Amino acid sequence: MDENELYKFLNDLRKSKLKGELDTEEKLAQQSGKWRDTLEFDVLEMCAKHYSEKERNAATLLFSTLIVRIFGVQRTKDHINLTTDNKMTARIFFERYPNLFDFILHELKTASSKEKIVIRSNVQVILLLLSRLYINCHFDTDIAWINEIVNLVSECGKSPVYKTRELAARALVPLLADSTAYNFLKKLFVILCTARHTQISANLTHGYLLQAKILTRLPFVHMQLLKSDVTNFVRATDWILKGLEKKTNVFSCFPTASVYIDILHSLDKNMIESCDVEDILHILQQHLVEKVLLKQGPGEQMYKVSAIKFILRIGNSKFLQTMYNGYSTAYNIYSRLLIIPEAEIQSIAWITIFEVIIKMKSYLQRELLSTFALHTAFYFADDLYKFNPNLQDAIFDFLYNSLTDIDECCVIDKRAICTLVLKKLCLDDTSNIYSQRANYLRLLGKCMTLTFEWKDKELRMEYIEGIYRKICDNRWIGLLDKDFRLSVFDILYKLFEKDINLEYCHPVLDWWTMLLQLLVDDNANVRFDASEIICRLEPCNKLECFEATLLIFFEKFKEMVAVKYPEIAVSALFCWSVSLLGDMNYEMDDNEVFNKCRNYIIFDPKKISDQCFNLTKSITQQYSIDNTLPPDAVRWISYRLDTDFSASSSFKQIIHNYQNNLPITGEVSADIMGFGKDKAFQSFVCERYMSL
Repeated sequence: MDENELYKFLNDLRKSKLKGELDTEEKLAQQSGKWRDTLEFDVLEMCAKHYSEKERNAATLLFSTLIVRIFGVQRTKDHINLTTDNKMTARIFFERYPNLFDFILHELKTASSKEKIVIRSNVQVILLLLSRLYINCHFDTDIAWINEIVNLVSECGKSPVYKTRELAARALVPLLADSTAYNFLKKLFVILCTARHTQISANLTHGYLLQAKILTRLPFVHMQLLKSDVTNFVRATDWILKGLEKKTNVFSCFPTASVYIDILHSLDKNMIESCDVEDILHILQQHLVEKVLLKQGPGEQMYKVSAIKFILRIGNSKFLQTMYNGYSTAYNIYSRLLIIPEAEIQSIAWITIFEVIIKMKSYLQRELLSTFALHTAFYFADDLYKFNPNLQDAIFDFLYNSLTDIDECCVIDKRAICTLVLKKLCLDDTSNIYSQRANYLRLLGKCMTLTFEWKDKELRMEYIEGIYRKICDNRWIGLLDKDFRLSVFDILYKLFEKDINLEYCHPVLDWWTMLLQLLVDDNANVRFDASEIICRLEPCNKLECFEATLLIFFEKFKEMVAVKYPEIAVSALFCWSVSLLGDMNYEMDDNEVFNKCRNYIIFDPKKISDQCFNLTKSITQQYSIDNTLPPDAVRWISYRLDTDFSASSSFKQIIHNYQNNLPITGEVSADIMGFGKDKAFQSFVCERYMSL
């Protein structure tokens, strides 16, 4: 197949959109009878070699299709761990595509024979292809051709390009069997132990470390690794860390040191602790604390993050609690890291400090570190809105964990934290910078629950309306992961107020509205968690059938609100009938009938409206709709419906005025009403309420 013929074939495939249909060889055979024998080889060869631009472009168009053809469709965004679902081993691959073996072997030999492997397409394409193979391959140990490819792929670790070295490490794993991976790792350890004296290139040292890192994480290698292997490796490779210091002549760099620390981190904890790692821990401590000790270079933040994680994993029991000049090692490290200018290092310090504090045995040292952290958070409060968002979240989580510390391990004044959050951060958040952070909203909710426990009415009532409006919003709650969401739902339950103050009914209305919104969320897990809040409300009950959730919700709402506070109940019910979800998540279809953002099997606006109307109808048998509503209830309705009602309005006037503000609409079938925020449906609801 010559250049023009192949280009035309590939271009025709692209135009006919066969990229998504390459699932049968019959379709391909219709296009080219040579597919089986030549096409894979031609495409790979054209990608790998430097032919004309026209030919390279043609091959590139279909290279992704070739990957799909061989390995199947990538169903996640994680292209690195794609092999967890792919079952094609190296043996199967080369048996199915025998023409590719000699070509790949030749290209790898050519690249390996050069002093530097530049990021050329020949190496990159081949390594990418090999890295997609399934990791659980079982070769016989005497297969020479596999061993040859393994060594050649490993040699690609000397590339001056970081990504190529990473790709070589990933491509190596599928070519090793259970019986050969451990021996290959031992070989790498020996090379690295002598690297200081043999003076192999810095790139190759880094490449070998990347390969060792990925191999140490394999379960079958973990089981075979001996204590002597680890001990010898640790003793002979500390030069990698010492080479970062200005006073040494040994060359090292931060990316290399980061991978080295990650290898130690991935080794068995008991095995690494049994080695003499005290020297390494002290080296890492100096690198974290002393300002002018290290050479300057790229990757310093990444290295220090790895160092912190390793110290926490290995040094928690003894090292962090050792004393020097009256202060623990933990204090010496964290008093520096919590205020360090680099945002990434500072973030990991704030993320991990609470774990460090609760594991400290000395009450005095816990108090010292806790107080320092709290004072630092207070100091940052004025300019916190300028900080990196991840750093903001880390500080918010530290404050939240301190408030939820049941065992009082973190010696901190919880009232001081609540005052900081409610009186400082909340007031400073005029631009809603913090309110976009779920970690902040959770902290805000926790502070509000504590004001209930302390019966601090003054602190609570000063900010309650704005805080409830931010927290009781189903949009941010529905996006949380499971563990975070459960902690938030626990806070939401504690924010429930059984006794309603008619002068300040805003929070109660927001709370019940949020709960109903969560019960019709598209996410089944969110709906289930919301239903558990209902079951916890007195009288407590166990939800036996999920279909009955809405019925239970309205029963509890009737018992707790409608019976005692009918004016509050009718205000909420009318808003829920007209527009439960407000302006959120509306993307109408072409006919302006269905909201494409909602699952109508779960969320049926008309059904909810019917339930609200029926309950309102029963309430109005004892409550006159001509009675003036509480001013705060009217303000809440005005906010929810985006309409300015008079503060002295009655329920009847609210309905009448809202209907008058709606545009005149034509007749719409009742069967399709309510599938979006349509004015016809809202007008229909108002007419029903006017019939009262």
